[in-house]
Amino acid sequence: MIVPRSHEHCLLSTYEWTGVHPPSLKVRIETFLAGVQEGKTPHLLLSGSTGIGKTHVGIGAYRRTVGSISPACIWLNVPQFCDRLQESPGGALWRDYERATRLVVLDDLFGREAVAQDQIVARLLDTAYLNNAALLVTMCDGVQELSARMSRHAITRLLADATIIPMRA
Repeated sequence: MIVPRSHEHCLLSTYEWTGVHPPSLKVRIETFLAGVQEGKTPHLLLSGSTGIGKTHVGIGAYRRTVGSISPACIWLNVPQFCDRLQESPGGALWRDYERATRLVVLDDLFGREAVAQDQIVARLLDTAYLNNAALLVTMCDGVQELSARMSRHAITRLLADATIIPMRA
């Protein structure tokens, strides 16, 4: 998916790092992206309240990476992706996603309550895992709340070698 115009300003260089906790967030993002560039497949999970900047950081990471490994990376707003799948359930959206073998950024993982979305999330995680892609996920829910939304299998895919960073102001 293409980053929406409302988020075109989202770069890592424009993110206000001061005042965000943990203070090591910038270093952790840089370490994650260095691993992606080296072909490693780290998982990074950013959680926190609405408006803290998770999407900004996720898009910034994607935009920094896409220039060097495109089309092997993709950014998806999960609720929008689910909407598009319902409108057009054909394979084009999945084919684009399946080409992402280096970096997958899943924004707003559970941005909406829907059983169909939970099934799509499980498939997104499975595909990224099977593609051996690095994974950056943003979500409002805390990790402890995953078991209410996902199967154990999907949780295992999401948390495989994951660095979990709860963000707060």
